[in-house]
Amino acid sequence: MTNQVVYLSIYDYIGITLGATHYHGELRSNNPHIMVELKKSLTKAGAIKLNKKSNTSVFKAGDMTEGFDSEEEVRLTALNTWKNYFPDGKILLEGSMSYHEPKEVLYCEDEPTKTVLNTIYKNNIKFKEYDPQAVEIESFESLWFLLFELYLKRI
Repeated sequence: MTNQVVYLSIYDYIGITLGATHYHGELRSNNPHIMVELKKSLTKAGAIKLNKKSNTSVFKAGDMTEGFDSEEEVRLTALNTWKNYFPDGKILLEGSMSYHEPKEVLYCEDEPTKTVLNTIYKNNIKFKEYDPQAVEIESFESLWFLLFELYLKRI
């Protein structure tokens, strides 16, 4: 089976590139390796805003853009479109597939698995915020990966 696990990476250049105000998202899978840059259709208001910012009139409603106004808009676009690019996808995780760390599950065909993995993920984040050296962090991470691997064997 291909494209079982899909990763959503959200990034921005805000504070890095002068004038950057948008978020970007990409979907990736390594089975086989596929990368899709998320895009959205500009609204009339969005086109006006970009034209005003760039002091041009090149943007029009309906134009496709890779820039999103918020992280949440990127997530919603990913949730609404990822199956178009990865029809065999079984689970959508938020985070880079390059980093070996627990990730938030945005979509999973098995709702109980999604709930348990996200509960572990959220508690792991809380421990890291409270005490980055807490011994529980390693246990949460090990448990998340154990359950994730068991889920992958089932699908």
